[in-house]
Amino acid sequence: MSNTTLEQSTLGLTLPTGGYAVPDYVVGAIYGVFSTIVGTLAWRAFSNKKPIGSAYINLHFFALARCVGYIIRGVVDGMTPTADWNTAQWTNYVSLLTSAYSIITAGTTLFLFFMSVVSIQFRRTCEAVAPRGSVIEEEERQGSEKRFLWIFRILVLALAVVAAVGSVRQFDPYWSNYSQGKQMREAVAVIQIILTLCMITYVSVNYFAHRSPARCTRAYLIVNAIFFLMLVTQAFNITRVVSPLSAKVSSDPNYAYLLQVLPELLLLTLVLIGRLDTALDYTGIRADEGSSKGGEWKH
Repeated sequence: MSNTTLEQSTLGLTLPTGGYAVPDYVVGAIYGVFSTIVGTLAWRAFSNKKPIGSAYINLHFFALARCVGYIIRGVVDGMTPTADWNTAQWTNYVSLLTSAYSIITAGTTLFLFFMSVVSIQFRRTCEAVAPRGSVIEEEERQGSEKRFLWIFRILVLALAVVAAVGSVRQFDPYWSNYSQGKQMREAVAVIQIILTLCMITYVSVNYFAHRSPARCTRAYLIVNAIFFLMLVTQAFNITRVVSPLSAKVSSDPNYAYLLQVLPELLLLTLVLIGRLDTALDYTGIRADEGSSKGGEWKH
């Protein structure tokens, strides 16, 4: 059953829209399958000392968070609010729904982690194929990138906390301030899009700065396709956040299935069939080049 937007007079809250129980369970299960597959790939990458392992760990937990979030929302979707519900029942209902949205928000944070690592590994792959500096300069750049990743993670985690607090401020029965919560979520949505656009720019600048190496073209196309799907979900998210709960984009769960769930499942599929683990294996490229140079010297 779809949870329509409604006013609960006992708590004085406007509740966010849920979805449909069976589709949410199915979606949660699909994310769970992706989480298992990516987790296995991450374990293999770490076992083989491949650099993509850290990115896959973030992607694994992204899919896992989506899995848990949609399953919890499916539980809420199966609940039918009635006029005779007491305060405890309404509180439980709102808490579960808010928890589902908070967990899904946490998943978005983990995907930003994933793409930040992918963006940096793409630059390193371009550098391995078409070096622009000395080995020492590259080591210094990689050291700077590691420090940047820590700063980026702290920023994105802070955004996740603000978004979670915003959700609670909007809908929690004991700490409700709808306008303030909405403003917090709007700010987070805007900053997330800005961060994504910065990563897109970073990837493209490095690709063309290295003279568009053919060996990196497949990775470049895959990464940008993922970014495009990511922007679709972010555009939908910010539209939903700034819109009133009575708006169709907020109240009709079919929009979320079409503009958030479907693009995310497509990008997860793209990561797997595009074999990012091989496309961004810059350590393997260096090893291959080292072997070829050794063979030429012996010859």
